Amino acid sequence: MQLTLTTAFAISAFLPAISAHLIMSNPKQWTVPTVLGPTIDLDDGMQNPLKSDGSNYPCHGVPPEGSVATYQPGSTQPLQLIGSAVHGGGSGQMSITYDTNPTKSTRWGVMTSWEGNHPIQAAGNLDPDAAHVLPLLSFKVPADLPAGKAVVAWTWFNRLGNREMYMQCATVTIGGSQTSKAGFNALPDLLRANTNNGCTVPEGVVAIKYKNPGPQVIGTGTTTIACDNTAPGTGTGSSPPVVTTAAPTRSTSFISLTTLGVPRLAAPSAAAGACAEGTIICTSTTAWSICAGGNAVPMGNVAAGTKCVAGQITKRDNRLTHERRRHHA
Repeated sequence: MQLTLTTAFAISAFLPAISAHLIMSNPKQWTVPTVLGPTIDLDDGMQNPLKSDGSNYPCHGVPPEGSVATYQPGSTQPLQLIGSAVHGGGSGQMSITYDTNPTKSTRWGVMTSWEGNHPIQAAGNLDPDAAHVLPLLSFKVPADLPAGKAVVAWTWFNRLGNREMYMQCATVTIGGSQTSKAGFNALPDLLRANTNNGCTVPEGVVAIKYKNPGPQVIGTGTTTIACDNTAPGTGTGSSPPVVTTAAPTRSTSFISLTTLGVPRLAAPSAAAGACAEGTIICTSTTAWSICAGGNAVPMGNVAAGTKCVAGQITKRDNRLTHERRRHHA
């Protein structure tokens, strides 16, 4: 996405990047550095979808050295998303792989599919002047998964707007003592689309009816995707999906932002690794994090023309900015 300095400043309205799309705060997604060029090339970022050319499929970002969570087989785990551009909802999946450095040939096994009203039910986008903490979702970890380090991925096909595929990944550990891979092999393939792979999810699809949705299905799909060539799981572990009809949810919890900056919320806790939910944390004058789930989630650089100081994102001094531009011209 190429933006000039003036255009980026006008569109952002001084808002940090979180308001643009969605991030996954729990499990904590991989850190995605923001690449800035001469014209403020927002090449990638924590909240961005995958590139349409598929060059950064499957997991954009840098994996952590360790796991961010441990999941016991058979348990139900939280999925927390933050952002305002929900694009009228859509459909999504939660998948897993034991390839800790996934490539384009990595096989993903689907654990949960949300068919419609995902991540929430909405007519379009939410208030762009707010960073919404969306209603908490959950997914079930299959009971027969093998133990070990793994990567889970939340994928989403938005109903409205550009044809995009969102994919946020997190490194986790699956507990227990299972060594057989039969449980993983029984999971169906992940649906990939909108990433230059010959498959596109059309705009306006309210609820995708996945060809192979996995063992847990939330919602009722109505539209099949013609290019869905996913394969079902293999082996004796395969079983019919359990369908749950969940009431659509709307966002009710959000961090209010003002046009000229972010009001300072509670200060971060002094406890190691802890912070107050929703707190803006300035890692420098140009980079920031947000507290979600008790952890500081890196959000990359602040919007053009702004700075992050003492828990607030505010407009930079125009005179200073002008002098710097003139000096470097």
